[in-house]
Amino acid sequence: MVQRVAVGYLSHADIDVLIVGAGPTGLAMAAEAARFGLRYRLIDKSPHGAQHSQAVVVQARTLEQFERYEIAQRAIECGRRLRRIRIYSDGSRIVETSFEGIPGNYPFVLFLPQTETERLLREHVEAQGGTIEREVELEYLIERESAVECVLLGKHGGRDTVTAAYVVGADGAHSTVRKILGLPFEGASMEFEFFLGDLRLEGDVPGDELSLYLHGGNVVFIGRIDDKRCRVIVALRDHPAGREPELHDFQNAIDVVGIENLRVSDPRWMAAFRVSERRTPAYSRGRVFLAGDATNIHSPVGGQGMNSGIQDAANLMWKIALVESQRAQPMLLESYDRERKPLSDALVKETAVALRAATASNWLLERIRDGILSRIGSFEAVQDRLRNTISDLGLNYRQSPIVAECGGASLLQAGDRAPDCEVTHETGGRGRIFNLFKEPLHTALLVTPQPDADVRRFAQLCATYRDVLHGAALIDGDAEFWRNYVQEGGALYVVRPDGYIGFRGSPRDLDALELWCRGLFLTAEER
Repeated sequence: MVQRVAVGYLSHADIDVLIVGAGPTGLAMAAEAARFGLRYRLIDKSPHGAQHSQAVVVQARTLEQFERYEIAQRAIECGRRLRRIRIYSDGSRIVETSFEGIPGNYPFVLFLPQTETERLLREHVEAQGGTIEREVELEYLIERESAVECVLLGKHGGRDTVTAAYVVGADGAHSTVRKILGLPFEGASMEFEFFLGDLRLEGDVPGDELSLYLHGGNVVFIGRIDDKRCRVIVALRDHPAGREPELHDFQNAIDVVGIENLRVSDPRWMAAFRVSERRTPAYSRGRVFLAGDATNIHSPVGGQGMNSGIQDAANLMWKIALVESQRAQPMLLESYDRERKPLSDALVKETAVALRAATASNWLLERIRDGILSRIGSFEAVQDRLRNTISDLGLNYRQSPIVAECGGASLLQAGDRAPDCEVTHETGGRGRIFNLFKEPLHTALLVTPQPDADVRRFAQLCATYRDVLHGAALIDGDAEFWRNYVQEGGALYVVRPDGYIGFRGSPRDLDALELWCRGLFLTAEER
């Protein structure tokens, strides 16, 4: 049970954050906590991390986040870049989309075994002084006025009591933290099972593509993990429930959907799983937060699950850091639920629709589906939508209560991801705009045709909120800079520590920017 009382403003706890669960989401939470100098403990009841490839898809937006940890290039070197997706029905190709149109620096889908993703994150966390406390689990928690009292159970039965300013439950679909909070996990399981394997394929093996084959409600998904093996995911309507897959099951599925000249062998890992579509009604209560699979689970269509949890970490930890250090108003923490839950709810719905379309077994529905996809799949707007969805670059927080949009003609709006580009500072220095975003602060950007007065006022504002905001006056940039960022009369942005735009306007909106800062942040004099 959890006892909740009024939440105080600033805690006097042993640690700032207790992170429960050391999978990719928990490790990303630890990486973000270290980035902001938070004191944390990272615990996991399992004696080890992932033992198999499991979640293999790393999206472009996650790689952008990995840049902040300086592991993006290492991830790419350890994985395999897939550059297109092809969808077949009854042996005929009905849709093809190239990932080369994905905006930014990562125009591909990266296949990287979860073991490698966890290793890279773990090594980064350890390099920052962090550790994973294994075979330690949360037994219960009680929220006090200014902290959360947590009782931890060790592998030999010993108990340890620790107070944490905040608790983050990144402990998966069977989350202990969610159960302690008494939050339901609403939804249902699909009516048939899937099975997956990492197998050696011989014959006409897909190269740098994701291939999806549909036939009579049966589905086979193939993507190459490395030079030797492919990830194969299968949904067969007549596959017996409750039985672990065998190698011949994969060959049978490949034959059923009409893939010719393809033979499977030498499995490294095989497993059965049942897809569930579940979500919790709230991502937080008081000082306790949920993230990753503890908040929702859904179909693996699109490979979004692990990436969504890593983005939860980027969204939450900077808010905890600013509130706990008295640099921001406590209401900032309420925006975690307001920003992340709508995106996750939409993801559950969209993947459910996509899965039901893929597994449609009625011949008329199949023909309608294939006809629609073959007709509209080549439209550039549809292709862009698919690329933005797969890469996670199209996600935004435009409806968030903590972003401010002052209007004006621009491709970008407050709440959007801030794209990378080459820029030139007023000092003449040139570099990537992403380099400005690596600091654990908000980044204010000013482009103005009246540099003297505007830059002076801009600099004063940044100085007032120097513990939250650092500024850069920009005078030039590449084509992406002018196309995305600059409107007529100049531009004024604040980019949050998670890489999303918190404020957008023009130089004439410096008063509005000051009001926005005053509503969210505290100056040193106000603490």
